[in-house]
Amino acid sequence: MADSCLGSFFCKAPPIPPPPPPPLFLLQIPRLPLHFPSKSMAAHCHYSSNPGPSQPSLLVLSGGTAFNGVVEELKKLTVRVAHVLPVSDDGGSTAEIVRVLGGPAVGDIRSRCLRLADQSTSEALAVRRLLGHRLSINPQQAKSEWYKIVEGEHSLWEGVSKPYRETIRAFLAYFQNEILRRPNESFCFSNGSIGNFFFAGARVFFQSLDAAIFLFSRVSDIAAESLVLPVISTNDRLTLGCELWDGTIIRGQNEISHPTNGSMGPVDKGRSSVPALPSRIKRVFYMSSEGMNSLHEVFPTVNPAVLEQLSNVDCIVYAMGSLFTSLCPSLVLLGIGEIISSRSCPKVLLLNGTHDRETTGFSASSFVTAITDALNRTYGDSHYCLKKLPNQYINTLLVPKDGEIPIDAQSLSSQGIFDVVIVDSIRDPKVGVIFDPESLINALGNVAMSRTLHEAAIANKHEQWMARYSRVYESQSEKDRRFMIFKDNLKYIDNFNSAGNRTYKLGINEFADLTHDEFLAARTGYKMLDNPTTTITASFRYATMTEVPTSLDWRQQGAVTPVKDQRRCGCCWAFSAVAAMEGITQIKTGKLISMSEQQLLDCSTNGGNQGCDGGWMTNAFQYIMENQGLTTEENYPYEEMQGTCAIEKATAQVADISDYERVPSNDEEALLKAVANQPVSVAIDGSGRDFKFYSGGIFSGDCDTALTHAVTIIGYGTSEDGTKYWLIKNSWGQSWGENGYMRIQRDVDTPEEKFLIAMVILLGTLASAMPRRLDETVLFEKYQQWMTRHGRTYEKKEEENWRFEIFKDNLEFIEKFNMGNQTYKLSINQFADLTNEEFRASYAGYKILTGRVPPKSTRVKYENLTDVPASIDWRKKGAVTHIKDQRSCKSCWAFSTITAVEGITKIKTGQLISLSAQQLVDCVKTEGTDGCSGGWMDDAFAYIVKNQGLASETTYPYTNNDGNCSPRKAAIRIVKIKGYEDVPPKNEEALLKAASQQPVSVSLNGGGRNFQFYSEGVFTGHCGTSLNHAVTIVGYGTSEDGVKYWLIKNSWGKSWGESGYMRIQRDIHSSKGLCGIARKPSYPVA
Repeated sequence: MADSCLGSFFCKAPPIPPPPPPPLFLLQIPRLPLHFPSKSMAAHCHYSSNPGPSQPSLLVLSGGTAFNGVVEELKKLTVRVAHVLPVSDDGGSTAEIVRVLGGPAVGDIRSRCLRLADQSTSEALAVRRLLGHRLSINPQQAKSEWYKIVEGEHSLWEGVSKPYRETIRAFLAYFQNEILRRPNESFCFSNGSIGNFFFAGARVFFQSLDAAIFLFSRVSDIAAESLVLPVISTNDRLTLGCELWDGTIIRGQNEISHPTNGSMGPVDKGRSSVPALPSRIKRVFYMSSEGMNSLHEVFPTVNPAVLEQLSNVDCIVYAMGSLFTSLCPSLVLLGIGEIISSRSCPKVLLLNGTHDRETTGFSASSFVTAITDALNRTYGDSHYCLKKLPNQYINTLLVPKDGEIPIDAQSLSSQGIFDVVIVDSIRDPKVGVIFDPESLINALGNVAMSRTLHEAAIANKHEQWMARYSRVYESQSEKDRRFMIFKDNLKYIDNFNSAGNRTYKLGINEFADLTHDEFLAARTGYKMLDNPTTTITASFRYATMTEVPTSLDWRQQGAVTPVKDQRRCGCCWAFSAVAAMEGITQIKTGKLISMSEQQLLDCSTNGGNQGCDGGWMTNAFQYIMENQGLTTEENYPYEEMQGTCAIEKATAQVADISDYERVPSNDEEALLKAVANQPVSVAIDGSGRDFKFYSGGIFSGDCDTALTHAVTIIGYGTSEDGTKYWLIKNSWGQSWGENGYMRIQRDVDTPEEKFLIAMVILLGTLASAMPRRLDETVLFEKYQQWMTRHGRTYEKKEEENWRFEIFKDNLEFIEKFNMGNQTYKLSINQFADLTNEEFRASYAGYKILTGRVPPKSTRVKYENLTDVPASIDWRKKGAVTHIKDQRSCKSCWAFSTITAVEGITKIKTGQLISLSAQQLVDCVKTEGTDGCSGGWMDDAFAYIVKNQGLASETTYPYTNNDGNCSPRKAAIRIVKIKGYEDVPPKNEEALLKAASQQPVSVSLNGGGRNFQFYSEGVFTGHCGTSLNHAVTIVGYGTSEDGVKYWLIKNSWGKSWGESGYMRIQRDIHSSKGLCGIARKPSYPVA
């Protein structure tokens, strides 16, 4: 199916056959010159507004409701619009038609056709009024009214001429005849749409949805240039289904978006009274209609006319409305994503003004992600999957002013979407904020027209760029792909430069047709190694220097050769080392000699240097010393690839060094002293997009301390506006930066090092860095060992491979972090094959209900306590049971509770008893607490008081899932509490008093990646203060280096943290405490 579908992307469907002879029924269809077209043109009719060539052509993907309100205004911009609509609606009168007659749902199509209908004459208005009419909600009144309409006796027929009257009545009568043929179905006319009935009669008569659309368009006088296209051209019933992230399957569009009590009345999809979904929607798909209990997934074929229009329109629009039930049913079909991603036209998302049942909690980037997922998961028999980026599907957002959907600009930027236009809005009393129709169409017109005209200018600029950089592509498809990348990079640069208030500018250069990953692979090549296999002297010869020039440029001293170009070989390390050596040689001998990078590429292969795959300057310096010098570039010219070391050339040395040194790390003053005496090799983070397209000014942009690129500092100075800078020489040719150079800000107010410095005395040096990425084989062996240790097995090899990729990413994150100067370490644990999102979803289960205050004691037991010990560890006092493991049940709140109760019981009675977390999971059911779905410790304390106690773990053991409360087990109470108290919030001093007297339940933000892989030491972040996890403070103290900490007991087993515990910093400069630990503490009273 997938192959044949792909093969028909641009094929015309065969013509619709002429209608068969009319059957015998009440009224005969009049002989009208319908001239049925091909299916691909099914919505055309004779009426034309004669649009001028300036009108843009649009394709609008939408449902049948939200976009209808702007259709009339859209006609003023253009009638050259293809309206693509789903055929899976199963609500309202459509559902009744589908139930009795089968076939696709036509409600959305009918609704759009009515909006497009001509309104310029009295007869056109009369036809529109008739086809737009709905029958009474009362079944008996509806049936009576329907009979009058079919018989031509209803007042709605007034103003409709005889040809139109007879045509419309004929198909209404045919519909009635089909209903009468199915007496057992007992058709209900309540709230029925006359337009739907007309549509259904035509579809059944012609056995063609396209023919029915054509007929409806004819009698409605829709402009010939306006197309109404079902996304699936079918005569069969289609059912939409969705899968939630918790695994739930929901059948039927109506049940997904706005479940009702069965009434066929109009439904407000945005009403807050609609019950929330139990989990977010993961995907939508089509299901078999055979039997209501069938969950068989089917893969219908997209209408070829839709693909044809997508390939040719000037602008593609994702309309506002129900994201998953109006847009996604069109997007998931095979072929849609392929064509949209290949187009270079404007692709505009009209963002909703309010949340609905399908998008609760969504931000703007969430909408983009959902659309990208739908288009990338395009369905076919083989579950064909794309891997396109969000900005290949969407490049512009139109957003209603004052809408409630958050516009997360940073996330949108990371998705490659920079064009966000705020459009005037109005407030609808029923659905809230919506676009002002006139403002929306004006904005859409500006995007469609300007982007269409701008496209030619960009294409011309691309051609000029290709000529300048002698770029030739092997095929037109490759050229088109590179043009898309070029355009995206150009947009990024233009947006950056137009933002203003920057100390530097970006510009198009030779990297403009490369993706960022391609750029990094080709142009960076510095490798980080913890202990390079070279000897570096411990001294720093310029340490005692007291005076340095206020500015220096070694170019002006004749110590810098022309800028060179490493091209597509990741050997920046060799160019950095050579530039430093050229400089010190000129300073010492007076001779400026261009030396050979290729010699280092071919011959410096020890200690991990790998030619075009990266290396270290120190290894290069070590080779130069061992080889007793370096030859010239002329003698050993650069070839942009690694070759075999040419001994004869390598022994023709023209310069040598005696040693190299390390500049003290994290010390720009020391670096200044070194540069004042000679050029210095440094490693920096050159992986940012701003760095890639830097063109001039003092670079002060986003960069990290993860070192990826090697350059050479050849001077320093201060700009006219007082900004201090380093002057660096790069190896990316003269078209990059300031003729191959960059000025980058110095003396920045950050404790982190900006550079990894290597200085040559008679050459250079290297400070400490991270180990190289482990070899893939070693990584997989480590992964298999981890799987064995944690008993991890996967159902499919694909799942195992995917989890291995996550494992590698987590391992790289951990090892990178551990190379830093931190107070704590991370390590691989049982969570190593989980993404951080999966980890949070499964292991963070604390809930906080705003606005609800549970009943509790009003006194603060330890308020007047004055004598608090400097440290305490309740483990040493025998008041803490063994570490437990909540596993994949989000029951941290229950474990936090029982730890606190176990502690106070031991303190009061002398008995340490392991209590039942499962009893709390099964028996505590409140508004905010629900077993493995998360909960609240105060609810658990309140339950223990009400139940007059808690059973032991032995009596009521943990099962790692929700169960029914066992009254028999729960009645075997072994401990009691009198009540519980909340520690005053945002008060670490009050929390200290409480923790000095007993273990205290606390909540914190435990969803961060650092928290996930914490191993040892005093945790100092990063984390927020939004609460999502519950633990218990079982002590506090001060580390050997003076950092104060809380000692907390977690419920993630002994393989996490310090054998299940964590030390987390206390007394920070925030009243909420680190990770929000002081926001909601509480403890039981015994």
